[in-house]
Amino acid sequence: MIRTAAVALVCAGACRGSPGVDGAPAPAAAGGAPAGRVVVHIRMLPEGWRADSISPSVMLAGPAGRPVLRVEAFPGKGAELPTAVDLEGAFSRALPGAAVRRIPGGEERPDFVAVRLELQRLPDGGTGGSRDVLLGARRVGRDLYLCATEPGASDPEMDDAQEACRDFTVP
Repeated sequence: MIRTAAVALVCAGACRGSPGVDGAPAPAAAGGAPAGRVVVHIRMLPEGWRADSISPSVMLAGPAGRPVLRVEAFPGKGAELPTAVDLEGAFSRALPGAAVRRIPGGEERPDFVAVRLELQRLPDGGTGGSRDVLLGARRVGRDLYLCATEPGASDPEMDDAQEACRDFTVP
């Protein structure tokens, strides 16, 4: 099973040289998110969802006990907003041998990008059914925020996660 951390790591790989790719938290830059927690405000979490910071740069959101969305902050990296093609390519390169295809539902705006992918075959050749993944990136000021869902999130959960990633605010 692919864990959220692996998906976010793949997503982070789309931003060349971004801190946090090696697993270390991204340091806060001047004017960026303060060290200690990810400062993101999601206007309306879906009913039953909660959001928790798990490191200085990472927040998880979803129903209690089952994260659906991961948001990772990269202070000072807003100029490196990846494209949908970048996100899809990084995901595919991180899973050699996997069968990945783009599915409908993504979007691209000047400060936000989201791509939905279907993982049809696992890297080890196993199948176990397909799993859908949402990868997103949002530029807020000088900062970059990468978003990813757990593989296999339901369609309504992916819709909610995409909306949360697209519309969050930073105080």
